[in-house]
Amino acid sequence: MKFREPLGEWPVYYVGHAEPITLPRYIKGLKTVTNRGNLWPQDADLLRLTGPYNELGLSSTDTLKIGEVEISKRDFSSVNIISMINESMEGTADEGDDVGAHIRVDVKGGIGGHEAHYVYTLATDMNDCTGFSASYAAQAIATGKITEKGIFPPEGLPDPTPLFKYLAGKDINIYETKTLESLLEI
Repeated sequence: MKFREPLGEWPVYYVGHAEPITLPRYIKGLKTVTNRGNLWPQDADLLRLTGPYNELGLSSTDTLKIGEVEISKRDFSSVNIISMINESMEGTADEGDDVGAHIRVDVKGGIGGHEAHYVYTLATDMNDCTGFSASYAAQAIATGKITEKGIFPPEGLPDPTPLFKYLAGKDINIYETKTLESLLEI
């Protein structure tokens, strides 16, 4: 799949995430939603890293006692797996490269007799993107800009434009590319 530079072409694989379930609840007529991802470096094999922990029963929320500290088995595994990923990343990028998180969203459908393909891309630090989004939500609730009650995903916002403007003010920019092809017979 093609991402923004400096990443460029990158293999992606199906991953478990909420969007295939939540997006159709908010976007009427949506037929297919998939979520795919990968890790840096390309040859990082998440199944190889997590498999032994699953086999040893270390993916549950049951607690594990290490010395005087109790921690869930899942948290213990997560810390170890992240440590292994970080170690595998050492030396894989040139000094000063900011690989960051790269996001691509493809939306395909029909608009006024034309086949439409919108592509949204983003290259950012995932911690910043997550933190600033949460900060925006807290501020919007506190100032009454979001009045809905309960828990809902970002796509449940009545209008996401203010969130995108807020993120752009934090140098997190979402780029849009539109392609329209005629479906009409000539």
